[in-house]
Amino acid sequence: MGVKTFITLDELNTLFPTYSFTNLQETSSGIIDTTYKAHSKKDSYILKRYERDIRDKINRDIELLNNLKSNGLNVPTCISKNSGWYIYEKLSGIHPKNINTLHIQELARFLAKLHQSTYKMECKSSFIEKDELSK
Repeated sequence: MGVKTFITLDELNTLFPTYSFTNLQETSSGIIDTTYKAHSKKDSYILKRYERDIRDKINRDIELLNNLKSNGLNVPTCISKNSGWYIYEKLSGIHPKNINTLHIQELARFLAKLHQSTYKMECKSSFIEKDELSK
């Protein structure tokens, strides 16, 4: 289930009137946070509501995504927020049916850029311990 907190198209347009949303599509995957695909006449977006009180983590993630975007990585950024709802850019693309070496090379280039952008950052998550990986 990708939706825990329901919102109508009218409620969404009241929260974010400048976007003039025309369609709101529930997602079916995801287990923790509410996620919708929201569409206007011009663009598509990801609408998210975090179901846990993790504001510090959300703010760090938004800052990280902005940093990665400014360093040339193709990542979605948060473009608006209101009353606990966040609008992110929706990236275009397709899922390849068959993986080949070009896909692996592109992934390696992305990871290299990601590492180059983040290697000096301190990990503020207790999920990974600083000395957990020795090699």
